[in-house]
Amino acid sequence: MLIPMKNDFNLEEPERELALRERIFNLIVLFKSGITMRELEMIFDEPRMRLGYIINRLIEEGKIQKSADTYLLKSKLLTDETLFNPQK
Repeated sequence: MLIPMKNDFNLEEPERELALRERIFNLIVLFKSGITMRELEMIFDEPRMRLGYIINRLIEEGKIQKSADTYLLKSKLLTDETLFNPQK
């Protein structure tokens, strides 16, 4: 099971962002009914601005979608491989 880690101070900023993106994406995969920004803030203890930036990148990449105030796995990915892959 994925366990969010607070403040990965031992990682450089690009690696820290990539690790956070991976954890956010994997968490959205686990929450089939979706997750809100507030829930992400509580789980990851990160500023809304940082989470919003990462969420927007995942939406732009076509990995997730927003429905009302909930973030969900993009429908087409439900049948594809759902593991995080930054090259896709």
